[in-house]
Amino acid sequence: MTKSFTKEFPHVERHSWTVVNQPNFCKILGEVKQAESIPAPQSKKPTEPAQPKDEPKKEVKKEEPKPQEEEVAPKPKPKNPLDLLPPSPMILDDWKRLYSSTKTNFPEVAIKGVI
Repeated sequence: MTKSFTKEFPHVERHSWTVVNQPNFCKILGEVKQAESIPAPQSKKPTEPAQPKDEPKKEVKKEEPKPQEEEVAPKPKPKNPLDLLPPSPMILDDWKRLYSSTKTNFPEVAIKGVI
């Protein structure tokens, strides 16, 4: 994270520095410094094995195109057995509202609220 990026998110910056400065984190990662800017990506060119100049290059055989296999239709998803049940008479939102608004003797109030 660069300084220009983290100045927009001070809480994220504070959290990341808190984590980075933990003793166990420092043992593994070492000292962490904040970058001034994003470094340019380094391009890695694959190295080709050196071939002797005297030997001719081997010809690469082209593979014959395989006939396309017929696309198999995806299997239909199995039905959920819970979808076959009748709708519940209990209204869950009402029960949640009752639960969150009741501070004491919840079991008595909840049983009366459901029945």
